[in-house]
Amino acid sequence: FSAVALTLSSQTSPAGITGGEMKREELIFLQWAFCSTAVTITSGALAERIHFAPYLGHVLMMAGVAYPLLAEAAWGSPGSLFYDHFHEMVEGHSYHDMAGSGIVHLLGGWASFLCLP
Repeated sequence: FSAVALTLSSQTSPAGITGGEMKREELIFLQWAFCSTAVTITSGALAERIHFAPYLGHVLMMAGVAYPLLAEAAWGSPGSLFYDHFHEMVEGHSYHDMAGSGIVHLLGGWASFLCLP
């Protein structure tokens, strides 16, 4: 996760999540925990409905592409890849993500919905 995902994401410190500055190692652990939670949401929805090899491909796509882009949009730096567009869409709508739960469950829920037969 950290090798690919943090290079796609321009996050330095998600002060909006924790309320303060974080070390790089703490950021990696926090984002790893959020990413693994989003992936396990889909594992519950796909249990006994999918073979192992396609599930591994799904995990790689979610952890390597989908989660980093969505996390960067929500918690990245102004001027980065999707941050400006995302924050223009939610401007004036009082969007507050409580400890990352909105992004994690949004990604896990939509991925589960799209993967179910």
